[in-house]
Amino acid sequence: MKTTEMQDHIDELAALHGIVVQQRYNLPGMMFCEEQPPRIEGPSLAPCECAPSSNIAYMANLHEIGHVVHGHTQGRPPYEDQTYYFDHGVLRCEAEAWNFALDECRVKLSKRDCAYMADRYFGSYIMAARRANGKGGQRLPNGNRHWVEFTFDDPDDPYVQTTFERLTNAHKEA
Repeated sequence: MKTTEMQDHIDELAALHGIVVQQRYNLPGMMFCEEQPPRIEGPSLAPCECAPSSNIAYMANLHEIGHVVHGHTQGRPPYEDQTYYFDHGVLRCEAEAWNFALDECRVKLSKRDCAYMADRYFGSYIMAARRANGKGGQRLPNGNRHWVEFTFDDPDDPYVQTTFERLTNAHKEA
C-alpha cells in the first residue's frame, strides 16, 4: 500500500468519527478526546525516530483514532471530570486502541513493525505497570496527562495479554 493510500485511510476514519488530525515529522501519537471536536496528533508517514517505518506511523495514527472512537478521555483541564481512560484502566484502554488499529489496518505489517509496536509502544505501558507493582499515585507525564493520579490495571489481565500477543504476531495475519 502506498503512503498516499495510508494517509487517505487515516483521513477517511478521521472524517467518519469527526476527528481533527495533526501530523508532522517525528510527532509522537497522542489523543485529545475531551476536545470538541476531538483531536489526535501523530507522525507523518515518513519513517522517523518515533516511527521507524511508514507502516508503524500509519498504525500509530490508527491507534490514536481508536482512543477517540472508544472515548478514552484523560481529564485535562478544563475537562477534569472526564477521566474514562484512567477509570476504565490505562492498559485496557491501550489494548482497545491497539485492537481498533489492528482491525482497521490495511497494510501487511512486517515482523519488525509488530515487534517495535508491541515492545516500544504497548509494551512500555505494560512495563510501567509492572514497575508500579499495584502502587497508586501514578501519573503519565507526556501529552499533558499529569493531571490525574491513577493505579495501573493488571498487566497480566487476559485481554491485555491477548492484545499484546495479537500485536506481536499481526505480521502473520492474512
